[in-house]
Amino acid sequence: MKVELLEGRAGTVASTLGAAMLLLQTAAFNRTPLLFFGDSAGYLRAAMSPAYEPHSYMYSLFVRYASLGYSTWAVVGLQALLLAGSMRLFLKACSDHTRATRNALLLGLSAILALVTPLSKLAGRMTPDAFAPILLFLFLAVLHGRERLHVAERVVAGVLLVVLFFTHTSHWMVFIVAALGIAAGNLVWSEGPVRDKLAPLGLLAGVLPLAMGFQLVMNLAHEREHRFSPGSHVMLAAVFSETGALKQHLDAHCAERHYALCDTYTMPVYDSGYFLWSFEESPFYAAYTPSDGKRMKAWDASKPELTEINRALLLRPGTWAGLAFRGAKNGVVLLNRTFHYESDYRKELPRWEMYDRLLLRYLPIDAGNFERIKQGSDVFSRFEAQTHAFFRVSLTLAYLVLLGLAVTGRLVPKRATLEVAAFVGANALVCGALSGIAARYNERFVWVFVLLALLACFEAARARWGEPIG
Repeated sequence: MKVELLEGRAGTVASTLGAAMLLLQTAAFNRTPLLFFGDSAGYLRAAMSPAYEPHSYMYSLFVRYASLGYSTWAVVGLQALLLAGSMRLFLKACSDHTRATRNALLLGLSAILALVTPLSKLAGRMTPDAFAPILLFLFLAVLHGRERLHVAERVVAGVLLVVLFFTHTSHWMVFIVAALGIAAGNLVWSEGPVRDKLAPLGLLAGVLPLAMGFQLVMNLAHEREHRFSPGSHVMLAAVFSETGALKQHLDAHCAERHYALCDTYTMPVYDSGYFLWSFEESPFYAAYTPSDGKRMKAWDASKPELTEINRALLLRPGTWAGLAFRGAKNGVVLLNRTFHYESDYRKELPRWEMYDRLLLRYLPIDAGNFERIKQGSDVFSRFEAQTHAFFRVSLTLAYLVLLGLAVTGRLVPKRATLEVAAFVGANALVCGALSGIAARYNERFVWVFVLLALLACFEAARARWGEPIG
């Protein structure tokens, strides 16, 4: 059967644009791009002004240029387009369908995934979470697309990998852990040249220094200090506060090295979230907030002392083993948290007003949306809960389908499925060790199993009945 509208380059462009529009359904239902309140406001403020932002500056740069100085819709629109485009490259690299079939697949998969997974939420939310699956698809496309992708497609995928790699600080850690796991698995179980088995590490070794160089150039061009994350010293200290290591270090050294925290740190353990965001009660803000009362200045003021403490703790025997244990323990909980409904969206008036003031100043066309949006309302909560219920069912079915096809030897693409599993595990390990337990961390990658299950079912049907379109 021929489907002329899906053939040729026009069909590729149309299907990619159509898929991107499907991925914005949650934002469209909300009537405005989704926000993760404090983070989204911080990224916007750092994008449009010299304001301090503790996260990676690269996503703020993306917001700055993608918005075109016009609207946040352009930001999430480009995120959705990158997701659709990277998914198309992944499909092409890992399967040998005709162009028409691949374009139809992209549209069909996007429609289903937008309904039954968090993908539409990722695409439509102004945070860098969407770039985790984008980078995953690009990485696998370059890794496996030597024969099926055109040179121009591989070059574009490689350039996007470099440019987008540091949109979130966790990416480099997740990719290193995943690449090491994939390479180790290849060495033990795969056949073929050692060079091919170590290809994930080789690709990452090429991407990582280029991405670091690109970040350095962009930071210098925009008069920013070159750091992966300006607030990483505080976030790592928060992890040590939760494990008790920070208290142990202070007890051992406060007599000889009087840190500012020595006077305010009274409990053996502080929850990392409490340490970071309890502005009124955290010992961190009590120790480092300057006399003008601007608490975010504490992040810069604390850098010399916390960097010294973190370095000492990282060099202490047992610290890395402790972080690995914490990552494994929290990672298991994080993977299980996927099956529990957890809303990211609360209508917090002070933060909304702050965000609205930023929009009024920098992107006035988006300002004044507080009264008409649905995010944080009962209607949106029901919509979100229903989507998550679909996701629980679809993810469970995906696990069963992939396992069943793997046992019977009919799993296609098998290698890509195992590699995605490595990324899901690496993400849980890294986030569990350094961030904490929140369902949105796991949602970055785990929905890809639903895509793979749908693709595997399609491949099984094609093996039996032939190519449906072409």
